[in-house]
Amino acid sequence: MESWGSIVRFSRPGYVAQLNENDVQLGRGAVVLKSEGHIRFRKLVSDNRPEYTSSGRHAVKDEMARRIIRTIGDRGGRFVRKIESADERGALGLPQGIPAWKI
Repeated sequence: MESWGSIVRFSRPGYVAQLNENDVQLGRGAVVLKSEGHIRFRKLVSDNRPEYTSSGRHAVKDEMARRIIRTIGDRGGRFVRKIESADERGALGLPQGIPAWKI
């Protein structure tokens, strides 16, 4: 973990300390629902809903879901979960108050 003034950065495979505009946060609540990446994700899902609901074939629905996930990735987005558990934070060596997300 490195520190520059009040900014703390860490490097761990599978974890990030800062989100980008296309990251989709997993979870519930206003913070998650109002994040730019989550709004973009919901728009993608909404735009594909008519085709998805009209298709009775599971293979078509599966491919549509994979296409949405690929689109998020192609835009540089990741599906992330905020680390809030003290045990998980401790295992990473992160003090309380330092935001981190698991990819």
